[in-house]
Amino acid sequence: MNATKRKRTLMLVISSLFLVVGCTNKDIIIDNNEDETTLDNEIEGIENDIEKQVNIIFNSSDLWELSDEVVGDFCEKDDCKGFGYAITDLDEDGFIEVIKSLYSGNGHFSRNIIYEVTEDGKIIQWDSELEECYSEPDLLSMNELIVCDISFDKFIYYVDDFESWGVSGEANRYGFLEVSSNTVKYNEEYREELAYSPEGNKASYYRGDIELTVEQYNELVEERNKCSNSKKLKWFTETSYENIMESYEVSKKE
Repeated sequence: MNATKRKRTLMLVISSLFLVVGCTNKDIIIDNNEDETTLDNEIEGIENDIEKQVNIIFNSSDLWELSDEVVGDFCEKDDCKGFGYAITDLDEDGFIEVIKSLYSGNGHFSRNIIYEVTEDGKIIQWDSELEECYSEPDLLSMNELIVCDISFDKFIYYVDDFESWGVSGEANRYGFLEVSSNTVKYNEEYREELAYSPEGNKASYYRGDIELTVEQYNELVEERNKCSNSKKLKWFTETSYENIMESYEVSKKE
């Protein structure tokens, strides 16, 4: 224990002799060394210590890996047809996140859950306004998120979503993933609908309920292509310290 740490510990002991304070709701974080314990509020500069955050994520994998809990008729472990995890810092606040992305069903329905390390060394799940089992972005199929806009504490990324209608057709949706205050939401911007037919597939383009011409649709695509900044995603399925760290390091590359 260094001098600063000893001094802080001594001050805590002295303070406890003069103050009659109930020690309630104090969570204890146990290091790999079982002989040492640290109060949550003693963790200093965790946002600047990526190795410490990666260790927290690795040691808390039971909180963010695929769940065997059944929600409605759906179970992540039993019903998903593909899944992956990626480590990044979507809101650039110094605390890294785990993105869990999976899809299920013949229509390729995607689900995305985001977890973040907190300043007191815990793992929390973000609030989500994504539509469950309908029109969630296919983050798992994306190797980078294109940055659309950054304003105040809000980050907006372009994302894609593919939806199959079986033998009748498909839809390709394009929209915004908005990240703010540990909350994530998705808004579709425009979409291409493709109707299958023996005579030939027919494409239609929409922005909300408004049908677009091919020229209008291409203009929207061109606006998206003008964005140059992006955040890379490195997906993995096997949980290990090395995979978690590599995923984070890839996300920080220019």
